[in-house]
Amino acid sequence: MIDRLRQAMSAAGYDLGATELLDVLWLARVMEGRTAAGGPGDSGEPGERVGGTGDGAAFGDGDGAEDRAGAGEGRRRTEAGGAEGATAAADPAPEGRSADAAPTTPVDPADPADPADSSDSSCEPQPTESTRPLTPPGPPRRALYAWGSAGGEPGADRARPARVPGGRALPDAQQLGRALRPLRRSRDHPHRTVTDVEATVRLAAETGFLDVVSRPEQEPRWSAVLLVDCSAAMQVWGPLAAELRALLARSTVFRSVRIQRIDPRHPAGPVHHRRSAGASVTFLLTDGTSPGWRSPQTVRALTAWGNRGPLAVLNPLPRRLWRGTALDARPRLLAAPAEFGGLGRLLVCDPLSGERDPEAEGVLALPVLHPTASALEQWAGLLTRPGVPHLIDTVLLDELPGHRGPDRPEGSAEELLAHFRGAFSPEAYRLAVRLSAVRPLTTPLMQLVRAATMGDAGPTHVAEILLGGLLERTDRARDTSAAHTLDRALGAPPPGLATEPVYDFRPGVRELLFSGLGAEAAVEVVEAVGRSLEPYMGRLPDFPVLMGDEDGELRLQASARAFAVLASPVLERLGGAVPGPPGGVVPSQRRPEPAPPSLDERLSVPARRAVRLLALADFADTSPTGLPFGAAAALLDENAPRAREVLDELAAAGALRKTAADRHRLADEVRGPAREAAGRELPAAQRDAALSRLLAWYLAVGRQMYTLRYPGERMLQDLARVSSPGPLPTTKDRTKALADWVEELPQLLALVRRAVVRSPGTVRTAADLLLLAGTTADCGALSAAFEPAARTVAARAAGAGDARAEGRARLALAEAYLALGKADEAETAARRAQELAGRCGDALTRFRAPYARGIIALHQGRHDTAERYLTPVWEQCGRRGDALGEALVLGALARLWAATGNGYEAVLFAERSIGAHRSAGGGSPRLAHGHYALAVALASAGRPAGALRELSRALPLFEEDRQRLWAGRTRCRMAEAMVALVRPGEAVTAAADAAERLLVPGGERWRADALTAAGHAQTALGHKQGARAHWREALAVLEEFSAPQAVELRALLREKPDPSAAGPHGPGLSRAAQTARTGTALRDLTAAVRTLGDQLRLRGADEATGPRPAGPTAPPDTPGSSDTPDTEDTEYTPDALDTSDVLDTLAAELAGHVRDLERTGRAPRAGLPRLRAALETLTASDALTAAEAGAAEAVAAVRTLSRRLTP
Repeated sequence: MIDRLRQAMSAAGYDLGATELLDVLWLARVMEGRTAAGGPGDSGEPGERVGGTGDGAAFGDGDGAEDRAGAGEGRRRTEAGGAEGATAAADPAPEGRSADAAPTTPVDPADPADPADSSDSSCEPQPTESTRPLTPPGPPRRALYAWGSAGGEPGADRARPARVPGGRALPDAQQLGRALRPLRRSRDHPHRTVTDVEATVRLAAETGFLDVVSRPEQEPRWSAVLLVDCSAAMQVWGPLAAELRALLARSTVFRSVRIQRIDPRHPAGPVHHRRSAGASVTFLLTDGTSPGWRSPQTVRALTAWGNRGPLAVLNPLPRRLWRGTALDARPRLLAAPAEFGGLGRLLVCDPLSGERDPEAEGVLALPVLHPTASALEQWAGLLTRPGVPHLIDTVLLDELPGHRGPDRPEGSAEELLAHFRGAFSPEAYRLAVRLSAVRPLTTPLMQLVRAATMGDAGPTHVAEILLGGLLERTDRARDTSAAHTLDRALGAPPPGLATEPVYDFRPGVRELLFSGLGAEAAVEVVEAVGRSLEPYMGRLPDFPVLMGDEDGELRLQASARAFAVLASPVLERLGGAVPGPPGGVVPSQRRPEPAPPSLDERLSVPARRAVRLLALADFADTSPTGLPFGAAAALLDENAPRAREVLDELAAAGALRKTAADRHRLADEVRGPAREAAGRELPAAQRDAALSRLLAWYLAVGRQMYTLRYPGERMLQDLARVSSPGPLPTTKDRTKALADWVEELPQLLALVRRAVVRSPGTVRTAADLLLLAGTTADCGALSAAFEPAARTVAARAAGAGDARAEGRARLALAEAYLALGKADEAETAARRAQELAGRCGDALTRFRAPYARGIIALHQGRHDTAERYLTPVWEQCGRRGDALGEALVLGALARLWAATGNGYEAVLFAERSIGAHRSAGGGSPRLAHGHYALAVALASAGRPAGALRELSRALPLFEEDRQRLWAGRTRCRMAEAMVALVRPGEAVTAAADAAERLLVPGGERWRADALTAAGHAQTALGHKQGARAHWREALAVLEEFSAPQAVELRALLREKPDPSAAGPHGPGLSRAAQTARTGTALRDLTAAVRTLGDQLRLRGADEATGPRPAGPTAPPDTPGSSDTPDTEDTEYTPDALDTSDVLDTLAAELAGHVRDLERTGRAPRAGLPRLRAALETLTASDALTAAEAGAAEAVAAVRTLSRRLTP
């Protein structure tokens, strides 16, 4: 019994193991119970194919009926219900296209008009209200129409979009998967590891240090690339491509599966500038019918793909149809000199002598396989058994121009049919007869009719019809309103995806084919398709259709003919409203209540405006707690009492949610419509002014916090002074002010990103906000949000020609990179900021950019360069009278002298730094940096006890200032001081605490210093093996960050630099190291995904508005100012915005993982493979692969980082 179930599931395309089969049995039991409880109206079991039992006997399959079709148009049937009645029957009721009663008036299939059955209706008695039965009539029915039937005249019948299931294209998926198994080869996974039990036990026994040791997990060596021909003739094989991709992914043979479209008219080889992801096996899915496959460019492109690894063509056409294509393969003996040899290394052998066939000299031998298990087994043997000849269908290609393919048949309808019957199979002709009852035609619809009415036919017969010259494309430009309706109901097509082509028979052909079908058989075709759909609703891959509905928003073309009729139980599964009894009167016991008034009807004019303004600050990555009251008042441009009244009105109407902390956010059911209404109804000037007010309020709050927290600092004098457009927080507690600011930062940074995209005039305010936010954006979720915000502001300011705003944004980005230990990236951003400061004369950037470059050089071990930057900055502080700035520079110089071995000077400069902090800082937490610098200086001077004392003073200040990375680094220094004081036990504890503190996303670089200190402590305890384990982990991280400390560790380990070992995975990583690595990957990937989304939005905004004239921007203290002209609303590029929305969703999920890791200290395991697959699929889409330089860099970053996203 189990074997029968496994075979049935395999035939449906599911190759299940034992665990999956148990899940299937459990689900079947649960679903059986629900079906029994639900009653008989919800029955139907899935089978192996849609309508697989149809034998076609009721549809005129006899030879006499088909011969009559080829005899000419004049030999039509004359009895009632002939060709004319069939078409009317295929279009069951004119009103709403519902099929409550079958029509009786015949209509010519070529006649675009429907019957007006007025004579019959006038003779029927009309029931009155008193005579209507209270019991509802029989089950209502709906007619389904092909996609492409929309676009009728205003008075035409109505329809709405829906989706119906299609069939499967690979019935033997399990056998195909088995045929590929010999190709499986394994290698060490570059990132993922498994626990090495033996090594873990040995480490614990030898060192007494309990930690988990891991070894690389085994993964498939080969990846797969599926090239899909995107020519028009290949539309019939669209489902086959998707199922092939799923088959390759489920086979467990390949590490990854990437699908890529290839245009035979302009073929392209593999992209060489991409970083290689390893060896790949390439499959080319094509029928070879496009003329482009005969060109020399195609041979060169295939040669390029074949040089990367094995390549084979998968031709879905039957072998009897290959002769007329460009890939006319013949059986040949092929041999490979080595395993998995490239295409150019295949040898064509003479069948008699076994030597190289001279006919194949200088040509490309390309294997062509029909997607069957036997063909794949032969090809797999060719790749895995070198030197053994295998008989495989092969086409020999050279770069000489090929002969022209067969021309499209021309002539009269009779000649076209005669040519078709002579060149193609009888089954294809019988299918064409059935399709004559449907208009228009799409590829999924033809496959559906085939499966429902011809159980012995396959997808190849649909391909024969497309190739036989009987059809022509009838696509027309999409009506704007219809297109919006379809996209809203079914989802807009993915970027770069071609729309489904629409076909119709060429003139005269439909009439000839229909003469061999008849009215009764045409009705049977329509009803058979409807019956075949019912058991599969929601269970098979579906495709879009139109369903007749008198309340629909679309108009059907007059020539549209239904292909199926569905009853009400199926309509409920389609998600549509079930039509009531005819006449429009509902029985009293079932009459619905009147619809409640819409939200706008229940709100006053100010409240309606408030909903749209609040939607401007509502994004996918904003805080679920909503906006503070002051921010909401600033956004609404109302004083506090009036803003409170409006918000209370919205809360009473259910449009707003209020929290205990006096925060407000739109209700979930209102958010989407409100955002759409805001983008549609608010003019660009109003949107820009509202966002400017909101940013100005946040800037005022940030200045207030900064004044309380860091009194006496000069930076506030260089930031924009703004008057708050809303009430500010009243707290005077410095700790609470900082906590509230940190809680608000994620929403603020998301707002900054979106505001500068929509309104370039906000870049100056946004840049100043970044400098205020940078005080706490040191790691984790904040840095993952801070980096994309800074990059977006810098890009927008560069486009607007605002050097001051760009310089400040680059400076904020450099300081964020420096906090994370990314010295190379920080140097690039700081250098650009310094160049911009010299151009615009911004005093703030001219001071802080060289200071940042000096600290960067100190981290990189370039001491002379650090002194060259820091000394002028010190002198500049003296000229400006900036005492606290001078204190910071003195501390940096003290660390510099300590690094160069000048301990006396280091202590002197550090003590001066602490004195300046105490005299001018007013108790500022910045004093912690002075104590830290003095500790480094004392350690360099050989005074570890004093260093430990200063570090103990710095640690609580860093913790109070929420500087988590600095607190962890301080504990690391304490461990080093304890080692020097010969207190190894305490040093081990301090190093472990430092490593735990730094086990946060973004703290991996500084955690390596903690591991180094732990290694020294273990050495002092005599645990040399444990010390070496710590140092190896630290070395892998330091080499990845290009830190100079790696040289010292290599000397301790007595190891030479090994570029191959420096990578995302080192030998024997502990679980904690894997968690740190995953955290960094999540943080970097979150930032990269957000950056890519913003780059696409910037591209869309630039394309929509055109180039902007460079010039001075409005002052940042005028909230209503904007560089955006007061014109019509901006409409961004749809593809860019659709992709950006998907990226926002992925970024929100990644940010959730980052927050969970920060909170729990454990790397997430569930969901990461799915996120990686989604990102790889998205970055491989046409909308992103064709991006220009700015977005292409972000795409490459996302693609590279997603490969590190492993559990």
